Amino acid sequence: MVLLDLTMPDFSGFDVLEELKKQGKTTNNIFALTAMTLSDEQVDHLNSNRIRKILHKPIEVDLLCKEMEEIKKESKHE
Repeated sequence: MVLLDLTMPDFSGFDVLEELKKQGKTTNNIFALTAMTLSDEQVDHLNSNRIRKILHKPIEVDLLCKEMEEIKKESKHE
């Protein structure tokens, strides 16, 4: 599981996604964290990179915990 802040200095979360893709290190357990409003294009880009969920700051801890439990359940079935 990866918690990825989209707005970081020097190297954005979008840059990280591209680098992971180049290195063949993709996962569908990436949570994108953002405080900004995303354009439809940005959301489409994130979805095309298999983002599991976009979480807006401040993060709802209960929602994150629920998603983590889902990942745990899914990994037991693999």
